[in-house]
Amino acid sequence: MDRPARNTLLTTASLMIIAVIALFVTGSAGSAAVSFNLSSYSIQGHDIVVYGSVTDGAHNAVGSAQVEVYRVVRGDVRMLQQVRTRPDGRYRVVLGPHRVMVHVKVSRELHGTHYQGATRIRVRHGRAYDVSAELLRRGSVFFLPLFNY
Repeated sequence: MDRPARNTLLTTASLMIIAVIALFVTGSAGSAAVSFNLSSYSIQGHDIVVYGSVTDGAHNAVGSAQVEVYRVVRGDVRMLQQVRTRPDGRYRVVLGPHRVMVHVKVSRELHGTHYQGATRIRVRHGRAYDVSAELLRRGSVFFLPLFNY
């Protein structure tokens, strides 16, 4: 192979490698996700208690996260309670005696990333529901999700 053709080939290959590295460095850092852990148990009385904690991926408490408990009736959102987590990441909401489907939504801006997620649970009077959330980042390489961190 003569030198000009070889040099052109090496230059083109080098530029392609630099372009791939630039895509990797500037590519998507991943998407924000909220993972929920649910459990329930019987309590005395007729109230419904929804409580839990919000943590980050390293299991550190996340204070000031917005927690909304609401119902959806014929497409209409009806807010039941709205609270913020305490500095220790915990929250607690007491609802009246009903047997309904409720949604629990958690949202928080943390380190420049907006996290938001919701889950749906069927609640009954005389029960407590632990609805804890973990704020996760889904890592990616070339825009493909590969892992949580």
